[in-house]
Amino acid sequence: MSREQRINDLTRLVAGAGPYAQPPEWFAAWAPYLNVAHPVAPVPLEIGPVLAAAIDRGGATVDTVFQTLIESGNGEHPSVGWVDT
Repeated sequence: MSREQRINDLTRLVAGAGPYAQPPEWFAAWAPYLNVAHPVAPVPLEIGPVLAAAIDRGGATVDTVFQTLIESGNGEHPSVGWVDT
C-alpha cells in the first residue's frame, strides 16, 4: 500500500470516527449502523480496521470488543435491531 493510500485511509478514519469520540467497545456494538455517514461526519466510516487494531493491541478491551462483535453478528447484542429497516 502506498503512503498516499495510507494517508487517505487514515484521513477517512479520523473524519468518520471523530464525531463519535467513543471507545472501541462502542464502535463494536454500533458497527452495523456506522456504514453510513454521520450528519456531521464528511465520509462513511469503515470501522473494521479500528476493531482489528483494538483486538491486536490486547488487554481487557479484546474480550469486550470480540464478544460484542460475536453477539452483534448473532443478533444477540442489545444494539441489534434498534433501527427499523
